[in-house]
Amino acid sequence: MVGLKIMEIALIYSKGNTDHLKTANLVRKAVRSLGISATITEVETDTPSPQLVVDGFDLTGLLEQPGRGTGDEISYDSVLKLLESIAW
Repeated sequence: MVGLKIMEIALIYSKGNTDHLKTANLVRKAVRSLGISATITEVETDTPSPQLVVDGFDLTGLLEQPGRGTGDEISYDSVLKLLESIAW
């Protein structure tokens, strides 16, 4: 029997940037939607915008923005696509 892999997801944010609350909710929603086993932690530090780190890799730059490619604002669809692509 193969052991279940639990994805480690870290949301790194700055206390002064309230976007992390939206991002945290988007990540939790995508994890539930995909049925992924994951541990989600939130880490406060000095960063200009929320960062998404999955299994030790900063994937923030891989998140797509509608019509703009990659960047700071994180959408549900981009989180869902990214987690789906690395989960399976």
